[in-house]
Order: sequence, then structure tokens, then C-alpha cells
Amino acid sequence: NVGKNSDSEYYYNYETKYYSIDQIESSYDINNRTVFVLYANIPWDGQALQPSRSYPIMAEWYRDTIEFMANNGEKAFLFIRVHPAEEMRNVKGNERLVDYLNNNDIILPNNVQIISSNSMLSSYNLAEIAQINLFYSSTLAFELLYHKKIIINAGLGFYSNKGIVYEPANRKEYTTLLLRGMNG
Repeated sequence: NVGKNSDSEYYYNYETKYYSIDQIESSYDINNRTVFVLYANIPWDGQALQPSRSYPIMAEWYRDTIEFMANNGEKAFLFIRVHPAEEMRNVKGNERLVDYLNNNDIILPNNVQIISSNSMLSSYNLAEIAQINLFYSSTLAFELLYHKKIIINAGLGFYSNKGIVYEPANRKEYTTLLLRGMNG
């Protein structure tokens, strides 16, 4: 729930629940699977513009993650949370994640579910049920660290190189981290 405090600064109340964990679990086939959440960036976001060792092109990260899920459908489930700014009007850029997937003939396997940016299923709801949280770079990753969530960060952010998130050095190491996360 986004609101304003007395100083007119925006804040998010982490305790606000749009969906219960039971509602999410009953709506999606996630039982007995490791739940991953990929929090999509938008190409023009300053956080996403940092050069990455493992994925210089963010779209490759999307593709590799979806391919991993397609190969591990019995053990893993992926929610892809679309960035909230994709649905906002009057923002720079017009690239949308769904357009990228369609334009590149990427077919989502049954164990991958896209959650639109205007869904009542919030990023915070998803973080509650996720065993592994996947970011390219985001301030949300830093927030989730406070809540002791596991973060794999494929890009570079202000919290990089501090030993507080998993940061693959290359694509092979990224896949290894996904496998380790899935297999506990």
C-alpha cells in the first residue's frame, strides 16, 4: 500500500497484504516446487543501465531464466513481476517485457507466470512466498535483504560487491546459482 507520510514523502507499508499466502498457493501450482520471482526492469531505468559482468544485455537474462525454468518445470516455478512503470503514462521509452517476449518468439512454459504491473499481487506478496528473488538491479532487492530474503543479482547496483547478495560472474555461474537455489 503506497501512501504519504506527514512530510509528503512516499512510503510502502510492507505489512499491507493484498493476497494471503494461502490464496497465492491455491491460485498457482507452486506446491512442492522452489518458487523464484524475477522482478523485471525497464530498459531506461538508471539502476538497469549499470554494466553487468554476467549479463551485459538484460534481455539475455530474461531468456536464460525462462529457459532454465522450461528445463526444470517439475521442481521450479517462476513468477515474473512486470515493473510498475511499464503501465504508467508519460514515461520515457515504450519497451514492454511482454513485447520483448513476443518479438523474440519466447514461449513461456507452464511453470512461468507473468504478473502485470497493475496486479493486486504485489512484489511484496511475491517476495513472501519466494525462496529465491532474481534481480538485474533494484532498490527492492535492498529492501528484501532487510527481510532476510535470498537475492541473486545479475546486474550491478549500489549494493554490489559487498557480499550481501549472490552475484554471478558469468552466465554459467548464474545457472549454477539457480540450480543450487532449486535444490536447496
